[in-house]
Amino acid sequence: MSVYKTEEEQIDDIKRWLKSYGPSILAGIVLAIVVLYGWRYWKTYQHNQAVSASVLYQQTVDAYQTKRTDLLTKSAATLKKKYTRSPYTQYAVFIQAKVAADKQDYPAADTALSWIIANSHDKNITAIAELRLGSIQIANHEETAAIKTLEKVTANNPAFKGLALIKIADAYLALGDSNNAKINYEAADKLLPDSENTMPTLALKLGNATTT
Repeated sequence: MSVYKTEEEQIDDIKRWLKSYGPSILAGIVLAIVVLYGWRYWKTYQHNQAVSASVLYQQTVDAYQTKRTDLLTKSAATLKKKYTRSPYTQYAVFIQAKVAADKQDYPAADTALSWIIANSHDKNITAIAELRLGSIQIANHEETAAIKTLEKVTANNPAFKGLALIKIADAYLALGDSNNAKINYEAADKLLPDSENTMPTLALKLGNATTT
């Protein structure tokens, strides 16, 4: 008997092999193609989203520099609607909050910063927003709320803990609680490297809390 198969026999073998294993192999090939092209589409989509968000952010910056509050509000609103998770959106809303705070419209600034906190997926951006919100709340005589806001920073982001402790101390001092103010100023002083040079006002605040 010949060890070599005829062409017809080889074709029959392939047919039987495909019949037994073909569906699973084809499914694997299709899945690989879907994953590959899906990934490429997603990267392209992300790139396009980033470009679109950056254009709107630049419009927000331009509007801020030219004091066009109407355009600033419009571009920031579009960013929040279409690109909620984009860092550009968070930065644009920070600008909104600054404009509101400069006008002493503290409720509007609070709303803007609270939006960032609720929607940011970057712990550093969240911490900065909480620090800023704490400052706004102190300026609006909401010291107790400010302490709660700032304690989230001390609990969740060690990198910003020293700055948060200073703000917490400011809030306590505004409440007339010089003892807790002093405790938090001292804790901040221990955490912040070279505070005498980097935070020269801290010594003054600590001295003020001590003599109050």
